Amino acid sequence: MPDIRAVFAIFSTIALLSIILGVLLLPLAQHYMKSTRSVKDFFRTQLGYYAASLLLANTFVSIAG
Repeated sequence: MPDIRAVFAIFSTIALLSIILGVLLLPLAQHYMKSTRSVKDFFRTQLGYYAASLLLANTFVSIAG
């Protein structure tokens, strides 16, 4: 049975990578689809607030060791 901390670390990493991938792909989608949305618009949504808090929390956990 895997350690529960390892399971949550994997889930956290997957969540972070999906958020980072989404933020990185947003300008490409804007360019190819001629969308008016931007990265700033993403961080003004509820999902953006969650993403920002997740990134901030993971930063603090990483600094704490």
